[in-house]
Amino acid sequence: MTLIKTMGAIALGTTMLVAGGAQAAINNGQQASQCFVIYKMAAAAPANAAHKNDIAKLGGLMSRTMQDAKVSKAQFDDWTGDLLTRIGSKDKPNKGVLEKEIQTCNAFAKQRYQHYSATAKK
Repeated sequence: MTLIKTMGAIALGTTMLVAGGAQAAINNGQQASQCFVIYKMAAAAPANAAHKNDIAKLGGLMSRTMQDAKVSKAQFDDWTGDLLTRIGSKDKPNKGVLEKEIQTCNAFAKQRYQHYSATAKK
């Protein structure tokens, strides 16, 4: 699935499965930090220009989650470094890892949206 289709799918509320494995062990702050970076990268990609507003909303959702988790700048920087090491360089990305990160972030964004929606109704 391309990044554009993936971003469009989450914007439309399409259900995506959470990528399992090591990602399940990280906390909301770490996941939000890494997804914030993924969404910033997606927003910067010219191919995603038509989805820029939706991607910005996802970034805002991750920002709120980071604030709620009280993520420090040092934590954010450390987790971002880990993410960038896993996905590789701009010139030579590890596409399999990047695709898995995108799927994980989209599922996480949906979960956070549902959480905040349910909290707002109480």
